[in-house]
Amino acid sequence: MSSVGSASIREMRKRAGDWLLRHQGSSGAWGLRLKAGGPDPSVFVTALSGLALLNIDRAATERAAEWLAGEQLEDGAFGEGASRHLYRPAATGMGTWLLCAVDRERYAAQIAKAVDYFRGCQEKEGMHRGGFGAGRTGVFSTPSHPNREVTMGGPSITDTMFAAAALRYAGVAPSDPLWREMVDYVHCCHNTPLINNRPDVQEYLADNRFCLSGDGGMLLTLDRFRRHSEAREAVGQNLTPIISTGLATLQGMFIYLGAGLSHSSPEVTITLDWLRQYYTVSEHARYADALNFDFDQSPRWPEGHPSMTVTDDPDTQGSSVPATRLKSSRGFHFADRGDTVEIVPDRHGDPSQAGLYLYLWLMAECLHELEVKTLLTADDREHSWANEMASHLRSLQRPDGSWSNRNPQFMDNEPALGTSLVLNTLNVLVPRF
Repeated sequence: MSSVGSASIREMRKRAGDWLLRHQGSSGAWGLRLKAGGPDPSVFVTALSGLALLNIDRAATERAAEWLAGEQLEDGAFGEGASRHLYRPAATGMGTWLLCAVDRERYAAQIAKAVDYFRGCQEKEGMHRGGFGAGRTGVFSTPSHPNREVTMGGPSITDTMFAAAALRYAGVAPSDPLWREMVDYVHCCHNTPLINNRPDVQEYLADNRFCLSGDGGMLLTLDRFRRHSEAREAVGQNLTPIISTGLATLQGMFIYLGAGLSHSSPEVTITLDWLRQYYTVSEHARYADALNFDFDQSPRWPEGHPSMTVTDDPDTQGSSVPATRLKSSRGFHFADRGDTVEIVPDRHGDPSQAGLYLYLWLMAECLHELEVKTLLTADDREHSWANEMASHLRSLQRPDGSWSNRNPQFMDNEPALGTSLVLNTLNVLVPRF
């Protein structure tokens, strides 16, 4: 992998910033295509883009923040889509992060409302206590129902990470009970009995014929490991070890650091050891392995995922499906099977690229905070991770200065989302060159 110099990374950063500035709307927002039809102004992408441009074009960031502040809902949340009810925890987390970065005093009222929203929606009991994202609504497109909406049951480490970002930059102290409960939730997603020793989690996994692998990484959500009765019968009493993935692992690390855990704590050191074992900047570490693992369990929805419920929009059925949502490089696609939807594997695609840009941003944020200059991996090799990351991102930058992931699963094939994620990553890397 070729080395990247200071001038090269600054040129990458300038071209990315110029692309985002050219595509900022007159309202101050950037758009995102979530459903069939044109893109809607997006809180999430606007917050990401505004944050990325903060030290490049302050005026553009100010316009983004002004637009975003006006989009806050009565309960303090922000949301995606024309209705503003999609992906609320992630949108609220990112939106609050931007307002905090721009001016915590000017936007104090909006920030306080967002913090109150998170206080109200944190899980208070049960296996998922401390997590965020229960009841969130997202888009689950199929060819015959391109705008199908799905309400998720339990929290996820992704939604919890964005909540953690909002709380951290809003100045919620690590001593606040919100953080203690969040750490408890991350413990239940930590794929090692050295940390994850909650009896309710162990019992739940065993009932569904799964077990922790002990690899030290993280799980996206416990709901993912809920087998229906036929699948449980098929595997008998054998327990299947779970595979951790890079993005979930880094999201867990981000939460641990935000909660003020020591860099030498067992949680942080075990998580960093996972990264040393599976370090890569050219793909989303272990995601393809985990996806093939999921397919081997024959995931079907809704009977295979009882935590999800349909909330179809009847006015949008029959619309054409954006081709980018059905690319074979996704690694899987959704197929209608009568009253159910099947997640069909596409083993000819490349699922290892799914979520790459968010994965790299969080890796940069975490390693920067941990003051890791070079990463010694399990094979006893020393990696200049910042240079390797910048070099790979340079190879993916498009001629117009943007980035678009060839795998659309995490929607970073949309250039505004892909470019804003990468520019935030470059902002972390630049001081290292």
